[in-house]
Amino acid sequence: MHKIQRRRIEPQQQQRLPTTQRQEYQLTKMLLLQISSISISAIPYAINTLYNTITSQIQKDSLRTAQENLSTTVINFLFYLNFAVSFYIYLISSKTLRKKFFRKFLSTYSGCKQVTHAISTITAPTANNLDRTTT
Repeated sequence: MHKIQRRRIEPQQQQRLPTTQRQEYQLTKMLLLQISSISISAIPYAINTLYNTITSQIQKDSLRTAQENLSTTVINFLFYLNFAVSFYIYLISSKTLRKKFFRKFLSTYSGCKQVTHAISTITAPTANNLDRTTT
């Protein structure tokens, strides 16, 4: 008869990337996210600016003017929002930065909770007190 041999599959040890490779991976991820963010906000901004320049001499009715103003406002908001988003992109894409940020945030926050200041009371002068000082 045939002997059935059972083979045990041993899990391979999880190999960690060397520090430089891990940092390069995080930087590449940050760079791609940043480029995507800039593209999403800058391309519509450039197109809208070009459109407004080309159509500036055309007579427009109030509805078209309102539509263009709305689109310009939304596009400008997205364009300027891009400058604030960079921090969050870095925070999301880098595990090292995220750990350092939360460690610093928690140490600062816990330090703020421990500080207590005594509040001294100040009495406001009343009409009776003012009359005594002027006579």
